[in-house]
Amino acid sequence: MSWQAWADTITNAGFKCGAIYGQQGGCWAQSNGCTLSDEEFQKISHGFQDVSQLGQTGLVVNGIKYFALLCDDTTLRGKKGDNGVLIIKSNQAIVIGVFDSRMQPGEANLKLDDVVKNLKNSGY
Repeated sequence: MSWQAWADTITNAGFKCGAIYGQQGGCWAQSNGCTLSDEEFQKISHGFQDVSQLGQTGLVVNGIKYFALLCDDTTLRGKKGDNGVLIIKSNQAIVIGVFDSRMQPGEANLKLDDVVKNLKNSGY
């Protein structure tokens, strides 16, 4: 499966937009304009190593700042109003899904986790 097909599975699952980045940086694929600036990527990448900083800085994706919730070394969750962002680390990638009020956070977690499990099963 191409990287673009992987990114499209995120939006096909109901996310507003999605992206897959390498853990070392670089966008592998994105759908519906989901992109990170270099600074946004660095803060997210460091957030997996030190989640305490995210309480102060929040999560910024596509220039939108989300309040950081329930973050750990593999999953970062953010909320802004009725919208949210979910970022999950696989073996080699960082997978991002942005959702709106049509998707509940629990549903978002299950759907993006499925994408990440499939990536892991494919060696990524």
